Amino acid sequence: MITEKRTIGVIPALLFGAPSDRLFLYVHSKGSQKEEAEMLAREVVPKGYRVLAFDLPEHGDRKNDPRPCTVQNGVRDLQTVHEAVKDSCRTISLFACSLGAYFSLVAFRDAAFRKCLFLSPVLDMERFLRNMMQWTNLTEDRLRFLENWLGEQDYQ
Repeated sequence: MITEKRTIGVIPALLFGAPSDRLFLYVHSKGSQKEEAEMLAREVVPKGYRVLAFDLPEHGDRKNDPRPCTVQNGVRDLQTVHEAVKDSCRTISLFACSLGAYFSLVAFRDAAFRKCLFLSPVLDMERFLRNMMQWTNLTEDRLRFLENWLGEQDYQ
């Protein structure tokens, strides 16, 4: 299978498959790396897709990245990668695992994908998050405050 190493800004990426106007964007989970997208590529490349995978901060080739793998940094990276490829394909689909699925839901709330496939051990994310909030006595109002406050901070 054709595999090309790419860099999108400072983000190391792998592109699997022959040239095509159909792309799957692969977002890995915590503790994973872009190379794990080969499993998806083996399935979809024969169907005419390419697969683009990249390393989140503190993962794979970015293991020593000074930026932590936070929601803000992950979302920024996903949006950077999407912006770099969105005009080069007729259709873009999304395959995201666990933490990558969460980052994708936040980053791409206004994006249109042909297909979205999410792989996660958590079947009811809302219930899971509400339980975590209850365990830590975090209210929705406090969470909104923190979200607004964090949004005002300058993260590099």
